[in-house]
Amino acid sequence: MERVKREGFSVSGISIRTTNKEEMDPEKGKIAGLWQDFWTICNKAGQQPTVVYGIYSDYASDQHGEFDVTAAVTGDFPHVEQREVKIPTGNYLRFVKNGPCPETVIALWQEVWDFFVQNETPERTYLFDLEEYTGPESVAIFIGIKEEV
Repeated sequence: MERVKREGFSVSGISIRTTNKEEMDPEKGKIAGLWQDFWTICNKAGQQPTVVYGIYSDYASDQHGEFDVTAAVTGDFPHVEQREVKIPTGNYLRFVKNGPCPETVIALWQEVWDFFVQNETPERTYLFDLEEYTGPESVAIFIGIKEEV
């Protein structure tokens, strides 16, 4: 884990609204279906993006409330119902892991949650968090944190 400052950027893709509680139930979880739809759309359009993002935004409260997940790319996404998300410049904690997906992503999110259970951790913003996929077995999760005073 390391602290980083990311410059703002925009992505476009498709979104769902969910909760972590729903995602723990295979019958209610929506994120896996979102990614399946995303790749189906990319394949039909002949688009093979080299970098893909999972954007977590519009948090109702914290990790226990509802939030949006957008499977996205920079630039245009080939879908009539695409959603554009503008991620502002901000401070993040970056967690990195390599290995087969989705198992690696799930394990990395567990590391993130375990990290924030500790007492002396930075305070999360719950504005924007993101997954950045730079290869089929390479993911970084960026958790938005408040600037230290």
